[in-house]
Amino acid sequence: MEELKPWDWGRIMIGNAPAEFLLEIFLRTLIVYPLLLMMMRLLGKRMSRQISIVELAVMITLGAIVSPGMQLPDRAILFVPVALVVILLLRQAVNILGYHNEKFEHLIQGKMTCLVKDGIMQPEEMRKVGISRQELFAQLRSKKIDNLANVERAYLEACGVFSVYTDDQNKPGLLLYPEKDTTVFEYKNRESNGLKACCHCGNVQKTIRQEETCHVCRSCEWIDAYSSKEEEK
Repeated sequence: MEELKPWDWGRIMIGNAPAEFLLEIFLRTLIVYPLLLMMMRLLGKRMSRQISIVELAVMITLGAIVSPGMQLPDRAILFVPVALVVILLLRQAVNILGYHNEKFEHLIQGKMTCLVKDGIMQPEEMRKVGISRQELFAQLRSKKIDNLANVERAYLEACGVFSVYTDDQNKPGLLLYPEKDTTVFEYKNRESNGLKACCHCGNVQKTIRQEETCHVCRSCEWIDAYSSKEEEK
């Protein structure tokens, strides 16, 4: 085995292959790249948007397929289109099976998870899918929602997209502004008659003592409930 010499710039820059192989890499890439573009086109529009677990697996596999064909001198380039066709057929087979068999689809793609119901977070469901409260709040804020009480339903779809449904009622609830932005409470929101919002799930109830437990999640952490808008006069 050839001894490895540190700081060998020839090895670092072009490896152990002859310098002429750089031109071969260029030609291999000119062949493989259009094949990859064609493959992505055949896979459909979803590959360029939010991808599912199946599409993610395909993306990783595509990288493993095209890289050796472009860079390794001892690998024939013809294996690349063959492997790409196999991946395309496998993906189509998975889609067809998922279309005809709901259990198989759930096994491969996963299921939708409800994170918020009628303004109340679902801590157990959030824990199962690994979504923190701050991550959920960030997603809701990105949709211009500033009060958890206004969220009728929030779903985490199987493909990782958040779907949120709101109502127009101005109900008091847990505000979603970042904790550091304390000034927003002074000029935009109105405290709602001593109601408290649970910091753990967002449930709103009349709380007399700070150590009183939440009726929903049994937490004892409270914050003042606020309405997002001033009531119309």
